[in-house]
Amino acid sequence: MQSAFPPLNNPCLATTSPFAAMPWCNHTLPIELRIKDMLGRMTIAEKIAALDTATPAIKSLGLAAYNWWSEATHGVSHTNSTGDTPAATNFAFPITTAASFNRTLWHATGAAISREARAFMNAGHAYSTYWAPVINLAREPRWGRNLESAGEDPYLSGEYSVSFVHGFEHLPEESRYLAASACCKHYVANSMEDSHYAGVHHTRYSADPNITSQDLVDSYMLPFQYCVERGQVTGLMCSYNSVNGVPSCANKWLLQTIARDSWGFDGYVTSDCDAVAQCVEPSPIT
Repeated sequence: MQSAFPPLNNPCLATTSPFAAMPWCNHTLPIELRIKDMLGRMTIAEKIAALDTATPAIKSLGLAAYNWWSEATHGVSHTNSTGDTPAATNFAFPITTAASFNRTLWHATGAAISREARAFMNAGHAYSTYWAPVINLAREPRWGRNLESAGEDPYLSGEYSVSFVHGFEHLPEESRYLAASACCKHYVANSMEDSHYAGVHHTRYSADPNITSQDLVDSYMLPFQYCVERGQVTGLMCSYNSVNGVPSCANKWLLQTIARDSWGFDGYVTSDCDAVAQCVEPSPIT
């Protein structure tokens, strides 16, 4: 739980402020022009600071501080529970929900979690970007997060991601805006947490699976393809591990050629916590 949240604000709604008259606040303009205007007003220091999970206030845009990291795999976390938002519902783990083979249930679960997330956010007790669902395949029994996944089958995991993301991001009572932002993770082939085998200590930081092109495309990447192409998810998280010798978060083929150029992904990419730093400053193996 986060102990305190800075008040969320929308400078565009304060008609007496100078920000409301800026092009990026003009909702009739194309989103590309609005983004270009925002970036043009930010200082270099603000842009660098905004790359962190906890983004400080952006004074050039009148935006309050924001933390991109919240979880919603089986319910809203990273909230501030008070009298008006005392608690969030804890739903069944995805590996249990997925075993129902019920797309309606998956959609309804995503929508219920999203409504609570929006309620917490409207009260100023949560944010609106959530790093869920987990759609890695549960193929390594020593991986400590199998219960967060939809299971071992690529097709099932992909279908789960589509239904959950649709329910989470798009509520029927408000079709113009995202209810909350989902993020399919961990892209890709992330199924190792920590293991000792044959005298070697393997961790999620050092894992480097050697995967054939066919298995990579048909198995490990398929759920993410469904999530992007059919789910239209707004976020992707690159994983700690490498794939065939290249760190996922530094893999141009995975992030640009496949996700953006081939699948048409146009959302944001975040790394798994300090996965970018791990590319240049690996954690010591103990």
